[in-house]
Amino acid sequence: MIARSLLVSFLSLALFAGVLARAEPRTVRDFGAVGDGRHDDTAAIQKAVDAGGAVRFPAGTFRLTKPVEVQLQKTGLISLIGEGATVLEMAGEGPAFHFVGTLRKNIAPAELPDDFWTKAGNLLVTGIGFVGSNPASVGLEITHTVQMTIANCSFRQLRYGIHYTEVNRNAIVTGCHVYNNREAGIYFDHVDFHQVNIVGSHISYNRGGGIVARGGALRNLQIGTCDIEANVGPGLPPTANVFIDSTGGSVGEVEITGCTIQHFPNTPGFANIHFIGLSTAVNFTKERRHGNLIVTGNMINDADVNIHLESVRGAVISGNTISLASSHDILIENSAEIMLTDIALDRHPRYRPDRTTWGGPVKQGIVIRNSGDCTLSSLRINGGKAPAAIEISGGSGFHINNCTVAGADGIGLLLTDVRDSMITANMLSSSAQPALAVRGGAGNQIDGNLIRGRSEIDPASRIAAGK
Repeated sequence: MIARSLLVSFLSLALFAGVLARAEPRTVRDFGAVGDGRHDDTAAIQKAVDAGGAVRFPAGTFRLTKPVEVQLQKTGLISLIGEGATVLEMAGEGPAFHFVGTLRKNIAPAELPDDFWTKAGNLLVTGIGFVGSNPASVGLEITHTVQMTIANCSFRQLRYGIHYTEVNRNAIVTGCHVYNNREAGIYFDHVDFHQVNIVGSHISYNRGGGIVARGGALRNLQIGTCDIEANVGPGLPPTANVFIDSTGGSVGEVEITGCTIQHFPNTPGFANIHFIGLSTAVNFTKERRHGNLIVTGNMINDADVNIHLESVRGAVISGNTISLASSHDILIENSAEIMLTDIALDRHPRYRPDRTTWGGPVKQGIVIRNSGDCTLSSLRINGGKAPAAIEISGGSGFHINNCTVAGADGIGLLLTDVRDSMITANMLSSSAQPALAVRGGAGNQIDGNLIRGRSEIDPASRIAAGK
């Protein structure tokens, strides 16, 4: 009896242990992956992905030699989950993982087929370090997806960290490190893409730009609480820490909030933020300038140009500190409906404002060319070696008020061929040059300014008294 009881107990324990073993989540090692950094784990990881569900990666270095295809039509909902010190080394060309969903155009939820969410939404990649050992390797390529979240991952030594292509919608990148990649860190490559949030991430030392968007129809891009630095490298054309180029497409509705965006001042043309808004024509208007840009609450400094807007319409730049630009703190060209408000443009002595960069001494200053219908209000500009602290040439409809220029080496405020504008209630000073100079133009109201130094105002540029 005792022996029989012991046998029953042993069999029960064995059965219970088997149930526990089956209940434990499978990992890619259950499909044959090794994770020692030497074996080619591509085929095993492809099998794990094809099985769908939660694809788990334990600690280890898993080596890939060609892209793993994540075909959502086949796999259904899927997640890639790193469970420890997980590294995926892409030793081949192309992306380590290519997610391909079923979204073919951006449409309203009611227009999606009934089974859409069982195969396309709620996608997750988390806790994985992606590293490239091939010059053409990419971390993730993402195509035709909806609700893709990339969280707590790192991307380094790749061509692109994250590469969005074709049509996507509703994406989040959060808590990621995108560092030291050969070209763009996060690249929107001529996409049709609505609703993107990039938050709480470090995006630095990517040689072809930090966050880069070219062409396509990108909407609702929100960048917040990120550190974005020094995304430029030798041998590549200078882009920007945040580079948005609408040429050949239509890119707009962008918000950049609460970020540190800075470095590198020794590359001519490199900007912290560069927005080219010249978009394709549409049937109901001749206006081709895109924009709807908000830049607020950021620290932006130490590039050749801190903010560069070309052919942009509808931008609010407010509540930032902007400093230490080799050429221009703010450069605006062929743009309209721009508001610059509540900005400190300081030459803080602790940051060596008198140092020399590629073009000589740090110049700083604001330059606006061939633009109009802009407001400059409550700007505080401390010094600078630019020809003018604020220089506006061409255009009309400017409202410049409550600005302070102190200690400028050049002209404090220079207007050339500006029409139908108001320059009121400013405090302007310059030690050697005119504090205020207005040359050419017509129909301007200039009064109520406190001038420390001298003024040079073309009488023909002003509205006649009593008119």
